[in-house]
Amino acid sequence: EMGLTIVTVIHTVDLVPQTRSFDFGASYLNALLTIIPNFYEGLHPSVAHGTPSSWITWAVNPSFAEKGGGLGYSFIAEAYFNFGLVGGFCMLSFMGFLTGRLSEISYKTKNITTLLLIASFMSFFLKYARADFYSIVRPFLWYCLFPYLTIYLNAYLRKLYYFRKNKQSSSI
Repeated sequence: EMGLTIVTVIHTVDLVPQTRSFDFGASYLNALLTIIPNFYEGLHPSVAHGTPSSWITWAVNPSFAEKGGGLGYSFIAEAYFNFGLVGGFCMLSFMGFLTGRLSEISYKTKNITTLLLIASFMSFFLKYARADFYSIVRPFLWYCLFPYLTIYLNAYLRKLYYFRKNKQSSSI
């Protein structure tokens, strides 16, 4: 498996910045913008702008890309694609810190909903080893964060309801 993953990193290092300039965080920003639903026909505007995985496939194997194929991508290649060697190292260090922090929170939490949020996020995050940031942003929001916030909103409304109900019954 590592052989195919490292190929995207090698191609990215070979092609950026010689044939394409660094993205300077634009791919991360465009991925974050995918949380806004697409209200028009066709691709989401952020995806239509181009993803790193799509770019590398078209740059390296256009006939395969034309048939709808893809090489995948790598979070390592994406960090380099955006910020170069030093910036990529900093970005990967930051991601490592966040992953470690998430692991620490999951180990220490006594809150089951927080543990469920982290577990559901990790199911999407594992894919990130062979994909770009676009592959985890929407799933995190729609399938992890929204259900988590819904649980908390429901708990808050239930407390509010029971508090008002008990307050009314005690005043009678």
